[in-house]
Amino acid sequence: MTLADLIDIFRERAEDTAQPYLWSDDTLLRFASEAQRQACIRAHLLRDSTTTAICELDVAADATDVGLSPLVLDVLKARLDGIAQPLGITSADQMDADDDQWEARSPAQPTHLVLERNGAGLAGRLWPTPIADVTLRLRVIRLPLLAAFTDGDETPEIPTQLHEQLVDWMLHLAYLKKDAETFDSDAAAAAAARFTASFGELPDANVRRKQADRRPNVVAFNPF
Repeated sequence: MTLADLIDIFRERAEDTAQPYLWSDDTLLRFASEAQRQACIRAHLLRDSTTTAICELDVAADATDVGLSPLVLDVLKARLDGIAQPLGITSADQMDADDDQWEARSPAQPTHLVLERNGAGLAGRLWPTPIADVTLRLRVIRLPLLAAFTDGDETPEIPTQLHEQLVDWMLHLAYLKKDAETFDSDAAAAAAARFTASFGELPDANVRRKQADRRPNVVAFNPF
């Protein structure tokens, strides 16, 4: 389903089929972009292990940090190129709990990828710090590659069967427009509720932190 198709569905449901439209195509493309982003944050829809810029990272010897893309919501699996055994994925809080001196360990062959929430994003580092240049390969959950739609011929990146549900968030945003012909708080709330029923609640910062702390693949380490 293309963006033009979604806009047609939106206009039919919003009864905005006669020109001049209450909401321009450009505005609706912006609403559709935000709807897809919301859906991906809530439902973790996009899993990726093949996009080179996101999933294949060169890390220099003695480098402290891994340059995770801001599109990465979570890391499902990590390994070093040429090594079949995956890295343990853990959190900085877990490392601190196990040994508060872990960051001071001498460089060696990395065994873990340490993740930490950094504002709205995710920061990472290899541990121990690599003693040589390495390539890190990831399987991640991410946001859409395109930050914003610009053309009605574009297609949302999430699964096709979920495209039409994006219209609910578009309607939610549309009915919040401060205009006598468009503002409808009840309709906005109803559209948001339908969207939430499809994709789940939007996690806040505290929920994301707790999810990271509970991550099932946390691996404790023995520094000795």
